Amino acid sequence: DKEDTNKVNHFNLLSREYLDNGSYDSSIAQANRAVKLSLQLIPPYKKGISTAYNHIGFVYWNEACYPQALDFYLKALKINESLGNKKGIAKDFYGIGSIYYSQADYSKAIDYELKALKIYEELGDKLSATIITGEIGFYYTFLSDFQKAIKYANKALAKATELGNKQQISYNLSRLGKIYSDNGE
Repeated sequence: DKEDTNKVNHFNLLSREYLDNGSYDSSIAQANRAVKLSLQLIPPYKKGISTAYNHIGFVYWNEACYPQALDFYLKALKINESLGNKKGIAKDFYGIGSIYYSQADYSKAIDYELKALKIYEELGDKLSATIITGEIGFYYTFLSDFQKAIKYANKALAKATELGNKQQISYNLSRLGKIYSDNGE
């Protein structure tokens, strides 16, 4: 590749592939290459930087390095907000929510997931909206707010049914069973 945005995008695609395969060191290496080249371009390629930061945040979250993960997600969020990149903003909110969930701060997790949900609904990304809706319901169980947990789980089930996504239907039926079980029903 020439030293341009396409090469940055390829570094980020490689970073994502390594993420999906659990090769976190390689993922971070490719993300760092994307950042380095993005900064060398005139003007700097901010979208390439934000994508790389999001990937690095995910790696740190997966390795339970929550302060570092939050730092990278917040950096990516700041860039995506400056670009008006709604899909990137939603991904960053989702990542931040995951960090708070992992730290058992369920109220903050819900706040960020609701922000991500709103954007995914605006964008018409029905699958992401379905997944996040189900997670919000799950998070409410940790707050012992079973009414809201059931409400969101049923919404997620309805969205999954509308999509015909059997995996999400199964997942949300299982979640509803767990919520009722936790509530003694």
